[in-house]
Amino acid sequence: MSNGTTNLVSLGVYPTQAAGVDANALSLGCSAAELFSTRTHLIALLEEQLTDQRHDLFTRLGLGHLAGKLYALLRQHPSLTIDTAARLLGVTARHTATILSRLRRHKLLVVHRNGWARSKRDLRNQTALQINVLGTLLARAERYRIEREVWAWWQAELTTMMSAPGSRPRRPHVSSRPLFEASTPGERVWPRYPRASTHLADHRSALELVGAGLLNPENRWQYLGEAA
Repeated sequence: MSNGTTNLVSLGVYPTQAAGVDANALSLGCSAAELFSTRTHLIALLEEQLTDQRHDLFTRLGLGHLAGKLYALLRQHPSLTIDTAARLLGVTARHTATILSRLRRHKLLVVHRNGWARSKRDLRNQTALQINVLGTLLARAERYRIEREVWAWWQAELTTMMSAPGSRPRRPHVSSRPLFEASTPGERVWPRYPRASTHLADHRSALELVGAGLLNPENRWQYLGEAA
């Protein structure tokens, strides 16, 4: 330490203070940097774990979500014993042994000198195909998309029903077949919501229409509501 610095310290003034920097702020900055680095690392681990778990094989009809979690944990750990895996999963050792046995049966895990480890080959797709669950997540996403579109359609129908007749959006006539779709952005114009013979909303028919793509603006054949 130089003489100037020694004199400052003897007077109770530290170099950071002499430079106009708060020592507490500097210490806090270092801690914040460490916290940010730790946060980034944990987020990366979480994303890897979720990516490994998000597979058709680890759905309810497949091997289950705990099997997916255990499979994902073996990316972070070279190997796991039954007791360690049970502690990480939060279940009993007996339940963990059953999960490990299922994964081993489909050659997703191999025996390791310290317990169990991942197989070098990723056989999740092949296993999902064997037990007939391949495509489960895509089918689920499509069902959710259809339900969201039907919900938006029904909300638009409610808004139209509760608004004054003069302020309601103009719906295309059932006989209209526009050659060109308007390219200008704006609020979507929905056809009349399907009704049952009792004049109540027919949500089942709405699901079928949306699922068939008959409300897709790019579809050649579109549902335009009840006939005039």
